[in-house]
Amino acid sequence: MICLFCNVWDKRNGLNGVLETFPDLITSQEINNTMVEFVKNKIVAQVNDPRVAKALLPSDNHLIMTRRPCISDDYYQTYNRDNVTLVNIIDDPIQCITKDGIN
Repeated sequence: MICLFCNVWDKRNGLNGVLETFPDLITSQEINNTMVEFVKNKIVAQVNDPRVAKALLPSDNHLIMTRRPCISDDYYQTYNRDNVTLVNIIDDPIQCITKDGIN
């Protein structure tokens, strides 16, 4: 099944092609689980820092398409740039917003 996802991803416009090919993605737990693993592998392959990649991985607490997915071809590579830092507000919640910034 993973190979099929790869073929569809490469030939049919990424995630959009996968959604068109597998309309039962959110109704079949088996297909969704396979898609979760596929997406996790894609993210890990594109993000250089393993800690950042781990923070970006889809949660196992919900089906993959029940939250807005990042569809852009270069979204995950953005986190490899020197001027981009992931702020994980789950691990480091916002305490307050001040006139000088966010604490």
